Amino acid sequence: MKTRSGRTTADTSRQDQDDDGSERTATMNVPITSSAILPPWVKDISHASLVQWKKKRHEYEDAISARCSASGEDISKALMTVKSTFDHALLKMLCKYDWEVPFESITEERILTEIDKIVNNVKNGSIVNIDALFDDELRMDLHESDVHAR
Repeated sequence: MKTRSGRTTADTSRQDQDDDGSERTATMNVPITSSAILPPWVKDISHASLVQWKKKRHEYEDAISARCSASGEDISKALMTVKSTFDHALLKMLCKYDWEVPFESITEERILTEIDKIVNNVKNGSIVNIDALFDDELRMDLHESDVHAR
């Protein structure tokens, strides 16, 4: 298998030595893969889609972090920004009408703060009837002696 340095993995398994017999410093070779780690895109600001986006974004950041720890790459350079993965027209509209911030000056932190506000609020501002939900959905085995296992 070819690595990023252009050598095969068989070549890298041998000890690297110069022509005069002295050892060279070993460099880590990462196999080239055909699959890229792509970030999730924000195309909709509905509560449900942003909850899913946050989950996928966390998975994306974990995958990039793992790749960078293996390759020695700088994680801040490997990660795509949230601003660059946002639907351009949607972000412009949000900046102008909802957040009242010029599009050019919107920061990564502000975008994430506004997304968190949407995700952390109750959907449509309504709270479901908790008692009815518990009556319908909650099931406990009271014969279980371990309280945490119920």
